[in-house]
Amino acid sequence: MKLFLGEGFVLDGKSPQYRDDVLELGATAEKELLSFLREHEINARGAQNVLKSMRKLYKAGHLNALVRRYNQLQAAGRIGDPAPAHTTNILGEISTP
Repeated sequence: MKLFLGEGFVLDGKSPQYRDDVLELGATAEKELLSFLREHEINARGAQNVLKSMRKLYKAGHLNALVRRYNQLQAAGRIGDPAPAHTTNILGEISTP
């Protein structure tokens, strides 16, 4: 979902409004994800169907631009995430023929 936050984000785990910020970012990411799926003529809504569709798009290389942008935002310090390090940078670009 982080791939769909095009401007990056900064979360402070100690902020009193942390949960509200997470919910707001989640809603934004969900909206962008569903828009992305519609652009690829996918009408999935349920979590399992969305996940299957995203796997297919990833394997076909359709997420490469989003992965690249996310990595650039992360390198530029525009992503501040208190989540454990092993949960970030888990996707790489896929070579397409």
